[in-house]
Amino acid sequence: MYNLQKMNQKVRFHAALKDLPERGGGLHGALLGVCNLGVQAGMSEDELYEEISALDRAFKPHEIEDAIQKAMDQDDDWEPGDGGGTSASGMRYSRSACMSPLAAAGKLLAEDPERAARLKESLIQAGGGEMDPFGSEVRSASNPLPPIVPAVEHLPGSEFCSGMLSFLRVAYHPDDLLYIGNRYESGEKQHEHIKPAANWIDFFTDRLDTIARKPLPGTRMRLLMNLGYQNSSFCVNPLTGEADENGSFRSSKCVKEFRNLLLESDDNTLEQQIPLLAGLELPVVAMTFSGSKSIHGLIRVDKIPGIGAIKDLQEWKKKIGDLFKFLVPLGFDGATKDPVRLSRLPGSWRPDKQVFQQLLFLNPDGGFHA
Repeated sequence: MYNLQKMNQKVRFHAALKDLPERGGGLHGALLGVCNLGVQAGMSEDELYEEISALDRAFKPHEIEDAIQKAMDQDDDWEPGDGGGTSASGMRYSRSACMSPLAAAGKLLAEDPERAARLKESLIQAGGGEMDPFGSEVRSASNPLPPIVPAVEHLPGSEFCSGMLSFLRVAYHPDDLLYIGNRYESGEKQHEHIKPAANWIDFFTDRLDTIARKPLPGTRMRLLMNLGYQNSSFCVNPLTGEADENGSFRSSKCVKEFRNLLLESDDNTLEQQIPLLAGLELPVVAMTFSGSKSIHGLIRVDKIPGIGAIKDLQEWKKKIGDLFKFLVPLGFDGATKDPVRLSRLPGSWRPDKQVFQQLLFLNPDGGFHA
């Protein structure tokens, strides 16, 4: 993933640089603080000098060079995440007494939409620039390759929905208990829609094979649409198969393993959404076109640097909550931080848009590199 610790320091560097006081207002001490943030962000001496010297301040000869060198010398005494840091004024602070780096970066971005827009654009460019989500560039980056999808009106059988089989085989373990159904099932009906991934694969394989043998294209389409509508969504994380105290089988208390996170950013265009994920270097396992204006990215949580494996709901709320404070100003939907969020199942029918949901990308190891 894009180094969010260093990104946070760079966001803070630019904020402190913007507020650097005039001579007589604490310029010398603040300059050292700015340099410390830049060094922690991984900026080179030349980059620091170029950005700082561009300011209209009454710097003394060699003052900038001396501050940069001092910050470089101090860098061995602190690493992001070690429990402390240096403020923009040059004073040390306790990490435990302030926000996490992600939350702090998110606060800066939320308070300055122009800065957030600039960062988003730089991430999109780092991810390859705007791209056609249905083009060969995305498909060729996938491993294994998603099925080639024919136009709906020429659908010969189950080819469109074979993406769901590839998805279930790659994204989940055979014994993972998955909820697959629609968004409105409750109580005991939910329980009927929770099966091991291997059983779901057998279920869909049997249904799709049966549909493919129907002689009339119209009949095949009707049966595919019905199958997809009844099984349009899935819960992103494996479940226990047991109900909570309210009788729900897919509440956050029913999560067996906090493995996956759903991300979507439909405030951005379709052409921007994939390169934004790529620019952040998030460990993307799968991407699915919702059939409307968003691409659903399934993210491996334990491979996000600074997040790692999450053992329980309390840890999820803290770590993922801080991550979303950073992601929301970049256009991501904050509602998807729920560990039992329902996502669009590839190959399923979306009746309100009259389209099938299309699998665009797969990578069991997580990651997208166009």
